[in-house]
Amino acid sequence: MVESSVLDFPDFLEIYGDGADINGASSRILFPDKLATKRIICCPPSGAIMQDLLTGDKIVHGNSHLVFDRFVRMTKSGWYEEAPDFDYILCTQGSREIVMPIETTQFELISIGS
Repeated sequence: MVESSVLDFPDFLEIYGDGADINGASSRILFPDKLATKRIICCPPSGAIMQDLLTGDKIVHGNSHLVFDRFVRMTKSGWYEEAPDFDYILCTQGSREIVMPIETTQFELISIGS
């Protein structure tokens, strides 16, 4: 559903979150054999500086390649969980996890593979 609303055929999104359990490694409901051609990345708006809520590290537009993982919320203990209100975004940069508020995050689609 997400792919069809943000991409034109024959582009396909990289799997994010836990994916779907229906077709094994593909996680696709339709076209399970298709390889991803696009990735969702997250960043602060141009000129803005944000702070990773887990580490306090600064995140600057254009200096980070943060891959969208899933929507989350922050707990009182300062960690995240996958539960409503889903007002934060969990991103990854390699093995590093980064959490940012959704209201100040910009989403972009980039091409992958080829």
